[in-house]
Amino acid sequence: VQMQEGYGKKTLEIRIRNCYDYGSVKVPEFTCGPQSAIVVQQLNTKTMSLIIGISMLVLGLMLVISWFTIGRRMHFHEGIQWLGLFTIYFAVWSTMETQVPALMFGRELMCNRITFMSLKLMVLPIVCFIQVVYQVKGSRLWNAFAWMGFLDFAVSFVLQFFGWADYRETIWVTHLTGISVIFAAMIYGGKLLIERRKEIASRKRRVC
Repeated sequence: VQMQEGYGKKTLEIRIRNCYDYGSVKVPEFTCGPQSAIVVQQLNTKTMSLIIGISMLVLGLMLVISWFTIGRRMHFHEGIQWLGLFTIYFAVWSTMETQVPALMFGRELMCNRITFMSLKLMVLPIVCFIQVVYQVKGSRLWNAFAWMGFLDFAVSFVLQFFGWADYRETIWVTHLTGISVIFAAMIYGGKLLIERRKEIASRKRRVC
């Protein structure tokens, strides 16, 4: 909030009203002072998170660019492109969470939307990466997860664009999909590990 000099030594009253239908909300943290001082304060407290986010963004871009330039000719692993995309989305999300870009550019609403969009976009590349690593491209379950991630972003984008629902109101779908993907990956990975151990044990018996 930009304050005028004429407001000096006057009482400032801030009234917060919930713009959503549900009752529980998280009250934001208020910081008073010049904008430059607030930005410096955020940089001091979120320096490590900001460095990690920028480093991951550079790494993700390098993975994606290397795949599309020399990856196919050099027979790189197909999962590199999906891992790179996931890293980019995660880096954007983590960087926006520091609130430093919003303070520096003064576009809080736009940065907030980018935060939710990057979070929703994480599901699809990680599902595609798992499909490549586990070699289950034709699996109906993982194809369903991929479609869920795509539809979650597409539908929430349309709802946000027309003002029918905010990203925050549809974020529970992203959380539910992400948790389901994690549990499915753990179960499937455990199943593959057991099968691999049985296969190794059977080979040892044949040798003996």
